[in-house]
Amino acid sequence: MMNEESVSVLSKQDKLDRRYLRMALVWAENSYCKRRQVGALS
Repeated sequence: MMNEESVSVLSKQDKLDRRYLRMALVWAENSYCKRRQVGALS
């Protein structure tokens, strides 16, 4: 059985992972939109 400390560390890491995933999604979306705009312009 895990003690409470390891559980809190895991949830902290999980929150960080989710934040980075969200940031990565936003970046991917932005670069995709920019590419679409560039393609539309040329």
